[in-house]
Amino acid sequence: MPDALAVENVTVFYGTETARIAAVNNVSLAFQPGTLSVIMGPSGSGKTTLLSVLGLLLRPDSGRVLLNGIEAGELSEDERTRLRRDHVGFVFQAFRLMHALSTLENVLLARDIRGPRTAEDSERAEALLAELGLGSKLYVNPKDLSGGEKQRVAIARALFPNPGVLLADEPTASLDSQAGAQIRELLGKLTRERRMTTVVVSHDPRWTECADCVVFLEDGRVVKERTTAK
Repeated sequence: MPDALAVENVTVFYGTETARIAAVNNVSLAFQPGTLSVIMGPSGSGKTTLLSVLGLLLRPDSGRVLLNGIEAGELSEDERTRLRRDHVGFVFQAFRLMHALSTLENVLLARDIRGPRTAEDSERAEALLAELGLGSKLYVNPKDLSGGEKQRVAIARALFPNPGVLLADEPTASLDSQAGAQIRELLGKLTRERRMTTVVVSHDPRWTECADCVVFLEDGRVVKERTTAK
């Protein structure tokens, strides 16, 4: 079985030729299905840039990105977009919910970008929100939800297409300690149950308590990688 997600000797430069900086510098990592990995490091260490490469949002200057054994660098932009749309879910610190829509409609946005809805889509979205503890808030406006509830809606939206890979950028940074703990526990549970490959970028060391693998970046390089005892 190929690695669900991997990068090989990936480098990303920022800046002009006279002042180029390697935001990601010759990084090789592999992430397995059913595991939650956390990428840590100081600000400016390249965490978010690496996550953008993993999510096929950014092409590296050199190196390979493989998703389900497919080398993304060999694909056209349209092919990369389809691969990302069908196989990768994203969760962000700022939730990125549409306040003009209900909780349910926010989740169904993940369906709308793929074409007209089917009769079963609303039922699936309702079941997913119920699984995440929001079954009683299907028609609530996001502005009336707590921070933890908003992030659960964002997670439901990311999971609606059944992606094999889930990428999360500081998903608990805007939450209080209790809500953050709930989101960490939830993502760990969903990763195991759905056999997803989950990669989280965070400054919060508490993510190491639920992670299967911890990667430390500094100046764009992997300075330490370790698996955790579960």
